[in-house]
Amino acid sequence: RLYVDANAANEAVDMYSRLNEWEEAHRVAKSYMEPRQVRLLGLGRAQRLEEDSRFLEAEKMYLAVDEPDLAINMFKKNRDFSAMIRLVEHYRPELLKETHQFLGQQLEAEGDLSGAERHFCEAGEWLSAVNMYRTNEMWPEAMQVAKLHGGADASKRVAYAWALSLGGEAGAKVLAKQNLVEPAIDYAVESGAFDHAFELAHSACVAKLPEIHLKFALYLEDEERYEEAEIEFIKAEKPREAIDMYLHQHNWLRATAVMTQHDPSAAPDVFSAQAKACAENGQMTQAEELYVKAGRPELALKAYKDIGQMAEARRVAQRHLPHLANDEELLSPSSGDLQSKSAYLVTGRKLEQNQDYRGAIELYLSANSSLQGNDLIDVWNAAVLLAENKLPRDQSVQIISDVAKRVLKLGCFDRAIELYTTLGDTESALSCAIQARYWERAAEIAAGSTELASRLDAAKRMALRQAEDADGLMEHGAETAAYDLLAQRREWDKLWHLIAQKSFSDPVKLQEFCKAHIECLIADDEACAALRILSEKPVAPSIVRHIGLYRKLVRKLLGGYVHKENDYNVIADLRATLLEIAQKQDDPILTNPSEESQFSAFGRLVMATHYTSLYLNCLQNGLKDLSLKIAVSILRFSDIIPADKAFYKVGILARDLNETSLAFISLNRYIDIAEAIDDQIDTIDDADLQHTSLPLPTVIPIEHFVADENDREAVRDWVLASCVDNKIDQQLPESAKAANGTLYQALFPTEYPSCLVTGFPVASWDATKVQGGGSCNKLDYNRYVRALKICPWSNDTSVSPTF
Repeated sequence: RLYVDANAANEAVDMYSRLNEWEEAHRVAKSYMEPRQVRLLGLGRAQRLEEDSRFLEAEKMYLAVDEPDLAINMFKKNRDFSAMIRLVEHYRPELLKETHQFLGQQLEAEGDLSGAERHFCEAGEWLSAVNMYRTNEMWPEAMQVAKLHGGADASKRVAYAWALSLGGEAGAKVLAKQNLVEPAIDYAVESGAFDHAFELAHSACVAKLPEIHLKFALYLEDEERYEEAEIEFIKAEKPREAIDMYLHQHNWLRATAVMTQHDPSAAPDVFSAQAKACAENGQMTQAEELYVKAGRPELALKAYKDIGQMAEARRVAQRHLPHLANDEELLSPSSGDLQSKSAYLVTGRKLEQNQDYRGAIELYLSANSSLQGNDLIDVWNAAVLLAENKLPRDQSVQIISDVAKRVLKLGCFDRAIELYTTLGDTESALSCAIQARYWERAAEIAAGSTELASRLDAAKRMALRQAEDADGLMEHGAETAAYDLLAQRREWDKLWHLIAQKSFSDPVKLQEFCKAHIECLIADDEACAALRILSEKPVAPSIVRHIGLYRKLVRKLLGGYVHKENDYNVIADLRATLLEIAQKQDDPILTNPSEESQFSAFGRLVMATHYTSLYLNCLQNGLKDLSLKIAVSILRFSDIIPADKAFYKVGILARDLNETSLAFISLNRYIDIAEAIDDQIDTIDDADLQHTSLPLPTVIPIEHFVADENDREAVRDWVLASCVDNKIDQQLPESAKAANGTLYQALFPTEYPSCLVTGFPVASWDATKVQGGGSCNKLDYNRYVRALKICPWSNDTSVSPTF
């Protein structure tokens, strides 16, 4: 109690620890010490208990400091698997199955098969237990596990595997004993093991042989081994199946051979199938002969009728089906008898001579795809010519329009355009020309009509876009559309070349192209190239509408990994480019860059870049004390610069300069952020920063700034070792007043402007004005100017110290 009252809880903990009164030591530590220190104390005690084989007490201590994994590992090392499983089930249920599997594999390797079976089954991996017993030729045990966990079907599969391993009569006896001969045969067939199926059938179930032969034949047919399949179909007493197989393959010779030797009753089906194939290939004479041979002349009659050869159909009917010879359909004339252009035209001329113009036109229009394309169009043209000369205007227009639609479907654009032009339907004629991409013809049709010319222009542009023809769009005068296409295809060099060549000056489109180019480069991890585009192009994206783009670029350039740290020149170029954009777009950052409370979102990006530039410049010129002050100020921009990088930089530099309290606070915060990145969580405890001016909540980066895990572990070890150092102040000052005059001063809200060198508050009596506006602490300004011979804000090299 006296130690606690004297604010020396550490001494009380040490006292109890020396006396081995660990529970009392843990109670005091938990009440009066930092959680990290409590954890270290508990871990030390647990490890000592483990070394003394006092495992249950060690378990309690591990659990008290929230380290169940260490307790689990302790029981694993000491082979207390039941305790290990108990803890995994309670604290790591998502790993329970994996743990059972691991233990099963370990026990199997050690020869404890019964124990391995128990863990495999607990993991739901009973198949692993079955395979284990099979590997060790313990078949009864394998069958028992399979039946218990997989049911009868699983047990049968194991029995089949057992029989397969024995082979011959011995295997058959095993299956017979289990009453599983027929199921085993079925399983062998389903698995494609036909040799074994035949072997089992010959030994114990002869009645199954035809069925096996049939299934083997079907398998061989699927494998396109047709001659072997034929043999098996015959053995299965299924010759019709072999015949159907060959009919499907159009192997008429083998189908006929099997039919002749094994199933003469299949003759009608064989000859009919062959006849149908001949008819489909236009071999009507052979088809007719085969249909008659099959005793099915009615199918020959139908085949002739289907293709419109009515004369042949009448002949077949008269010869083989006299009762159908007087059928009305066969006797009546129809266009089905017309098989050529000349037949249509001759028949139509006869109708014209009889002045049956409507009948002739209907005949011409009845011509179908049985004629070749040009012949078909010639017959339809006869209908058009006759309609123009012999029918009233309203009727001829309807017929010509119908023919125009028909020839258009056949892709005869020229004729369709002519017909629509004849009708005076310029809109339809133009549509045909556009569809055919006949641009000169389309221009002739649209001549004299503003509406049609506008429609043609839009269609041509659309066609060029669809063809992705940027050069064509340029030639057509559609410059903006061409630029859009090039941007869409990411042909940036060509895009910017044409823009410069044509002196294109639309500010909105230029901003759009610049934004798109930069986004592509950032996505391709080419941030430096994106910066060059931003600095070189005539119009930068609007900082109001596209602040997200600027934030993304700045974060990319300021957030480099340890092994690819951006050098000073790149950051200096970024700073100059952002200031130039701010000047062109009137951002208030240029009015007074020291008034941080008045910064716009873009202004914060500018100042984050400004301080990073100065930090790198001071660091490479040996001004480490100034670099540290700037790094502390950069923490105010840890929503722009990755938070882990910002705190890491402060901590490492502070440690190098023996500012151990600042180093501990910064690196301790860095470790918290790094652990959050590892655990993929979005937030950490910010309670100790609520009274500061740092951006909260802390933005957790997606990936580590310090990529090497060994380097991160070294920082963690230093922080843990520093926890017990009473000389290190482990907390931030409680207020801005308490931080005044310290390195923490830049972390707290203030009414004073910020120094343009260090970012620290500048009282009016310590301030000096710099070129371009803003204030600097006089001492820091003079130190910077003497060393680097340049103004920290305007980069003017003619400046000198102020007094």
